[in-house]
Amino acid sequence: MDQRGTFTSAIDPNVPGAGPTTAQLFGVNDSNIAAGFYIDAMGNTQGFEYHIDTKTFTPITLPACFNAVMTTVTGINDE
Repeated sequence: MDQRGTFTSAIDPNVPGAGPTTAQLFGVNDSNIAAGFYIDAMGNTQGFEYHIDTKTFTPITLPACFNAVMTTVTGINDE
């Protein structure tokens, strides 16, 4: 992730197993929250939010969904 010209790794320590085979961050909103996903050991995509200021991850899980890709996080008042 590029923050004002500095590249920083954002690796979720809560991912089970040996870690993701692929992980990507996409859009960042005005609250410094990035949307992203990783591919787990079973080959399924798992969505998450990455909170840049606190360097924490929030998994995004959907009922009965095996694959989720998060690409955008909007602000509170965005439509």
